[in-house]
Amino acid sequence: MAHDAKTTIDLGIERIDYSGRTTRAVLELTTRSGGVESYAQVGWNGDSFRSVALGMGGPGGDYRRRCGAISGVATQKRIDTLHATTFTPELIAEITEQATAYSQGIVDREIAERARSSESAKPPYTAS
Repeated sequence: MAHDAKTTIDLGIERIDYSGRTTRAVLELTTRSGGVESYAQVGWNGDSFRSVALGMGGPGGDYRRRCGAISGVATQKRIDTLHATTFTPELIAEITEQATAYSQGIVDREIAERARSSESAKPPYTAS
């Protein structure tokens, strides 16, 4: 039975998820056995859990990019070959740069949103 090929890169970005837990952005370069396709995706990992950045109804959500695919039977040799030929050092550098910028943007937007929310929760100013 063939298994997925995976490479993991810590992006060095921390974020507080919606439950108040600290998570770190991790770029996963994966070639799946269920269709033999390669993709890059950012996940947010905590000590014992995984989190996602939601993007419903507008911009947002986590970085994801389809990088390659081949048709046919998913043998381990085909999965490993696609993974090695798709994720070249040049592509890994490009994807890492894009994913880091994208993920930092998510963190920056969430910080700004929380600041606006706490500002709007304050009672209006009244002169005495």
